[in-house]
Amino acid sequence: MLKHHLYYLQSLSESEKEPYKLKAKIAKEEDKVNLFNKFTTDGKSYAQVYAEQKEVDEFNAAMDKEIKDTIQNISQDRKSKSFSA
Repeated sequence: MLKHHLYYLQSLSESEKEPYKLKAKIAKEEDKVNLFNKFTTDGKSYAQVYAEQKEVDEFNAAMDKEIKDTIQNISQDRKSKSFSA
């Protein structure tokens, strides 16, 4: 079956081949930016690496916010105690 398709494509004129060439070119360009098809040297896809980094960044941002909120609450508690005394 594959040989039949290859023969068919070889027998097409250049103008008839053009839509197929365009589809192949588009697919090739899409693969260049598709992070699921690109891998690091340790075998992880770039999409997975970016997702893991995003998770770490979100965790760090949440921890920073929690620390700032805790410091602010302690600061407000001290101010309210000094005014009430």
